[in-house]
Amino acid sequence: MLVTDTLTIRRIQAEDLSGAIRLVQSEAASNEWLDDIPEMLEAAVSGDGRELRAVCIREREQVIGVGLFGSIAGTIGTAAIHAILVAPQERGRGFGSQIARFIRDDLQAIGARLIIAELPDDHRVSEYRAILWGIGLKEESRIPDYYSDGISLLQMRLDL
Repeated sequence: MLVTDTLTIRRIQAEDLSGAIRLVQSEAASNEWLDDIPEMLEAAVSGDGRELRAVCIREREQVIGVGLFGSIAGTIGTAAIHAILVAPQERGRGFGSQIARFIRDDLQAIGARLIIAELPDDHRVSEYRAILWGIGLKEESRIPDYYSDGISLLQMRLDL
C-alpha cells in the first residue's frame, strides 16, 4: 500500500465502493467496454478475493482510479487483469501504472505464474493497453472481427 499525506493505493474496501462505481459509470457513458465493471467491483468487495480483487487510488478521500483483477477459476496460477481506469482529470500522473504495478505485485505474492488480459482493439481502451504494455504484457494473439466488424479481440500475456 502506498500512502502519502493525500494519496493512498490499496485493496478496495467497502467504503471505497460507491466512489469506484461512480468513476466507472461516468466513463461507461462513452465507453461500452466498462458496462460489467460495477457489478464486478461489488463482487470483489463482497467475495473471498480469489477470482475477483480490486484496488483503488484515493486522493483526499476521493476515488480517482480503480483496477480489477483476480485468479482464473480452473487454472493453476493463471490470473487476469480485467480493467484499469483513472479519472480523466487525473490521467498523465502515473496512477494507471501504479495500479498496474500493484496488481502485478499482488498477483505475484499469491503465487500467480501468468497474467493475461483480454481487451478489444478499440481506441477507447488505448490508454489501458498502454498501461498493460508498461508492466510487460505482450500481445499473445488477436482474433479479427471478434466483437464486431473491425474490432478484434487482443489477448495479452505476462509470464511471472
